[in-house]
Amino acid sequence: MPLHGESRKLLGGFESARVVHVGRERNVKADRLANRAIDEKSSSPG
Repeated sequence: MPLHGESRKLLGGFESARVVHVGRERNVKADRLANRAIDEKSSSPG
């Protein structure tokens, strides 16, 4: 499932939620963690 769709599905479990775009250049640590998670997910079997 693409990340956008997965995010929307998970957010549906909350009474309210807000998503705000923060550019990579303004949040290097989060970008690094997101890339690591994507890499780990794509290298996992199944």
